[in-house]
Amino acid sequence: MNLYLIGPRGSGKSTVAAIVAERLGRPLIATDDWIQTETGKTIAEIFAGDGEGRFRELETAALDKAAQCRSAVVDLGGGAILPEANRQRIRQTGKTVWLFAPAEVLWRRISSDPRSAGTRPPLTAEEGLEEVGLVLEQRDSIYAACADYEIDTGALSADEVAHRVVAWFGTVDMCKSHCRETV
Repeated sequence: MNLYLIGPRGSGKSTVAAIVAERLGRPLIATDDWIQTETGKTIAEIFAGDGEGRFRELETAALDKAAQCRSAVVDLGGGAILPEANRQRIRQTGKTVWLFAPAEVLWRRISSDPRSAGTRPPLTAEEGLEEVGLVLEQRDSIYAACADYEIDTGALSADEVAHRVVAWFGTVDMCKSHCRETV
């Protein structure tokens, strides 16, 4: 069973996923990194040159590859949960942790990350904090519907979040193994 981390930009998915993968001794798959490696382009370049539709196709392909692993920690891009088919694939192949934080915290994290400006495309016609708020308004109900477990990362360190994820997933993973043995 895969462990999928979902949530908006700035929620801590990439950092937490790396810590969790190491602690669980599982491979880490970062779908945005896979897309950039496969295409030789940043996500912003894909959006600008090929359009958001093409990026979403690549995101689905990356999810399909990750889903085949069955024992990975998967850091999904923020919009990977948008297509219903992707949400079904995630449910069929693993458990999902939704990392979230207030818009102000997300914007502070995004704006202080030098990588973000050069590699991440705008997602709405708005900018800054307004864009973050709009994206949360559009996606939070979808994240909530996908989530098996939720963590507000706003006031927690990445290590604290990873600790909670590992503790929760350990009980879920053990239950699944136990249930298989007794059936």
